[in-house]
Amino acid sequence: MEEQQLEQLQQRSRQTNQAIRCQNFYALKALTTDTANSGSVLATGSQSYINTIQFYPGNVEPISEMLRHFGEVTADTMVAIPTSARCEVTPAIEYINANISVSFYDANSTLFDHQLDLVDITIRPPAGDELVCPVRFSRGVYTSNFRPVAPGMHTCSMKVCGTKLPNSDHQFEVSSNNPIQRMGLPGTAPGQLQHPVAIAVDSGHVYVAEAGNHRVQVLDLNGVYVSRLTIAGKRATHLADIQLIGINTVSCSRVDQLNSGSTIIVTLQNTCSSLTIKHTDVSTGAHFCITENGYVIESNCTGHSVFSHQFSKSSGVFGNEAGQFNAPSFVCSGKDGDVVIADSGNHRIQILDEQLRFKRTIGTVGSEPGQFNNPRGVTVDRYGNILVADSGNNRIQVFTYEGVFVSCITSQADTLNNPQGIALLDDGLVLVADSANHCIKKYRYI
Repeated sequence: MEEQQLEQLQQRSRQTNQAIRCQNFYALKALTTDTANSGSVLATGSQSYINTIQFYPGNVEPISEMLRHFGEVTADTMVAIPTSARCEVTPAIEYINANISVSFYDANSTLFDHQLDLVDITIRPPAGDELVCPVRFSRGVYTSNFRPVAPGMHTCSMKVCGTKLPNSDHQFEVSSNNPIQRMGLPGTAPGQLQHPVAIAVDSGHVYVAEAGNHRVQVLDLNGVYVSRLTIAGKRATHLADIQLIGINTVSCSRVDQLNSGSTIIVTLQNTCSSLTIKHTDVSTGAHFCITENGYVIESNCTGHSVFSHQFSKSSGVFGNEAGQFNAPSFVCSGKDGDVVIADSGNHRIQILDEQLRFKRTIGTVGSEPGQFNNPRGVTVDRYGNILVADSGNNRIQVFTYEGVFVSCITSQADTLNNPQGIALLDDGLVLVADSANHCIKKYRYI
């Protein structure tokens, strides 16, 4: 009678196409028969299985009743699930993508090399909401990545079909984004620094303009002193900026020589022409850059404006409206010939086109992510990310070119103090002129 009822239920399920697929977990080692009671007993064991059953939605209770009497399961699949997991996390740094690798094993410590359904990897930070990570599978390993937004102890948990595996939590520490290299010590000797304000790099050297020592030093990429740029032994004063290479310029440009007093001669070279610029009033705090089109743009801190040497055109007056400035400082080349300017006194970044017409602003005054307090150094990487030395907040912030906040370098174990100029290296690295700490620091920002 029971077999006939089961067959009828299965037939109705097929006919109406209303079968529901559900997954139930069983601890199953052996199926024994209790002959005295004409029934079957599920004996608890160490191996877990997923049992997939198809049934007609209106007849759950009869199915359950039959299972209790018969001890027999009619199923279309019977798949083992893991009893343990192993998790590895690459060294995790605040705001830098970290990679997660998870492998699953059965009770005999045998790797599950086939893909399981419904595998979830979640990250629980010290505070805030739990993060569910996207999962990829290849050759028995599930991989994922995430970007931690705060340092501290994090917990990674693994689930299969919505069920958390026992003892599967894996704890790991996320560190603050601290410098991976430090160049220079306070002092006046070769290789020592006093209030570095601007830096630039080429393929093998770092050029540092020091406000305190009134000189430009040349270091190698390990921070070892190479030489000093001077003319006839004289030193430059009122150093504000130094440019060797502009983002997206045709080829490298270099500082050729320095004069004493308030004049700095800079030679900019590209494949089209050679241009010499004389800053006759460097004491005003002039900064300059070369756009991707080869145009030379100079900011004037005390004049609250920017100037294009190619077009002999000035833009901006004192104020806080769009296109107005309050003590603009560092300037750099952006996309499509744009000019990106640290509008320091207005605590924001402004972007102008190559004709110095206003396009948009980034940021407001404050200390929250995306806000500024006297922004200074600014640069744009090859992906269009904008990096800003948020001087008053002692940090480096990263934005998309459209102005969306991406990440922040707070360097809690070796804090920044009045960061000024910044320069990019390859492989997601940035150099920062940590002015009040009298050194150059290297960080990873992506």
